[in-house]
Amino acid sequence: MSLKETAALLAESRKIVNQSKEDDSYVLLNMILQVVTTMDNRMQKIEKGVNKIDELKNIITSIVARIGDLEKTVHDIKLKNSEMESNIEGISNVFDEVNNINKEYKAKIQNLSSKFNQLENSTKSEIGKLRVENEKTSSADP
Repeated sequence: MSLKETAALLAESRKIVNQSKEDDSYVLLNMILQVVTTMDNRMQKIEKGVNKIDELKNIITSIVARIGDLEKTVHDIKLKNSEMESNIEGISNVFDEVNNINKEYKAKIQNLSSKFNQLENSTKSEIGKLRVENEKTSSADP
């Protein structure tokens, strides 16, 4: 029975009560019982709805708690990510510095290698000249 139907039944019941005689009491009591039964059914439906609302409230509370945990986890991940980015930047700076030093040492080694080759060639040339001089002085001494 809908709310409109219940309201109509109550209005009719009031009309009967106001116009009633003693012999109409059976009809009146049946109508009142029908109204009370309808109201009881509607109250039961309302109670079921309230129970469902309580269940939804518990579910929403659980979801809110999970979201809070997820937000904290995301925050922690962001902090760790930021730390890792800083560490990677530091490592990159160290790598760049080592790379620059390595380039400097390569250039120095190439320079030293070139000078060593020049010195070796110069030494061989001087040794050759000394041999020639030595041979000249050896053959001139008899």
